[in-house]
Amino acid sequence: MIDADEMVALIESCRHEMQAMLPVDEFASLSSKTRQDYRQLGRKLLQRARYTEGGVAEVMTATQRPTTFYKRVAALRYCLPPGILWVIMSAILPRENNDDPRPTAGAA
Repeated sequence: MIDADEMVALIESCRHEMQAMLPVDEFASLSSKTRQDYRQLGRKLLQRARYTEGGVAEVMTATQRPTTFYKRVAALRYCLPPGILWVIMSAILPRENNDDPRPTAGAA
């Protein structure tokens, strides 16, 4: 039979292993102001996309400034699940061939 100390040690070990399996929160270091800015920008981009012929892809790329484009990408990365963002980015970025939906390296 297992005693209480061994049980606590086992539970702590399991908890630690479970924590290690969780995805890392890449946004953990963002300030609350940046999080708020990303939420507002993401909401605004998605609302504008509803009324734009090219949708989210057009709204994302409708700028001449690279910094604006990358801020829009960051905002949508914060607001959207990764799978949805991947679909949007694959529609925006050029591809090496039509069979491979992944963006080409160095395209942006």
